[in-house]
Amino acid sequence: MRKQITIGTGITARIVTDFFSDGGPTEAELHEQFEEFRRAFARNGSHFGIVTESARNRCEPILLAVSKEGRKGPLVTDSEEAFAIAITNWIRVASDAIAENNAEDAARLAFQAGVQWGLAQMKWQWESDALRGEKVAKGLREAARQTNAAWVVQRERRFARMKQLVLNRRAENAARDCEAEGLGNWQGILRQWNRHLAKLREQNTDT
Repeated sequence: MRKQITIGTGITARIVTDFFSDGGPTEAELHEQFEEFRRAFARNGSHFGIVTESARNRCEPILLAVSKEGRKGPLVTDSEEAFAIAITNWIRVASDAIAENNAEDAARLAFQAGVQWGLAQMKWQWESDALRGEKVAKGLREAARQTNAAWVVQRERRFARMKQLVLNRRAENAARDCEAEGLGNWQGILRQWNRHLAKLREQNTDT
């Protein structure tokens, strides 16, 4: 029985028609599939025409709109129009090679058409989300940098004060005094101080 299922993950996830998971296609579904192919072949005239139909249907309105309204300025690389021109041209020359029975050129040119179509689909479907995500990620990185910078300043203040206080009292009491002075929780200060001392001892051992 035919049903729509999602395969793949992330940005490559896609919906496909599954004929085989529930006992295979019915006779009616097989007949309808054949009729769909027959109608597609009648529209396009070849197997290559069938597989490029969606690309041509997407590109042709773009080029038609440009021809009616006129291009505003020079052709911009990776614009909708630029992709539509490239895809349409690759499909055209691949079709010519097929008509000439030139298998080598047909394969090469059809491959290029597919590459351009894949790039265009990725840009058209995901670019706005990708750019928005890049802005969010950049903001998060900057926020993290500012937070880390603030912690560095706080840590250095703690260490400077602890160095003064431990001269005449235990480290725990010195950490409690730091807390009273507004430098943070005394237990956290003490743990940080102990890690600092451990690192200094390691450095002295290495040298």
